[in-house]
Amino acid sequence: MTAVDQSYRYCVRVARSRAKNFYYSFVLLSAQQRKAMCAIYAFMRYCDDLSDEPGASRAPIDRWRAELDDALQGRFSAHPVWPAFHHTVRRFGIPHEYFHQMIEGVTGDLQPRLHHRVRQTPSLRADQPTHRLIETLPGLREHPPLAHRRVR
Repeated sequence: MTAVDQSYRYCVRVARSRAKNFYYSFVLLSAQQRKAMCAIYAFMRYCDDLSDEPGASRAPIDRWRAELDDALQGRFSAHPVWPAFHHTVRRFGIPHEYFHQMIEGVTGDLQPRLHHRVRQTPSLRADQPTHRLIETLPGLREHPPLAHRRVR
């Protein structure tokens, strides 16, 4: 079994154990799309966990960002997500900035927020890059978000 195959197996285990019901939406996808979604999910899950841990700080997120930059160039640390992640990004041509936006979103989770009763507006934190990532997989682009539709 290759390193990429082992990495995909790891990502599937993460998605099955951590995504709960969300994982079952993946079964409707082709095998290639399902593996890709598991790789993306494993990346995002670890990224989000870094900001959710008690006493979370910026340093582990900065290290994860540096590992991301290396992985996008084909250089992998010991974390098992990277070979499948790199394969997915290359195979589906996913723009790298989406992953950087995801990291910026979770970095924002480290800062305390004031909650005001104001009109809700879409956030540019972790949720929008997530939707953009999902849309890049072939077959999942049938209904682009309103922001990406042309006005006639």
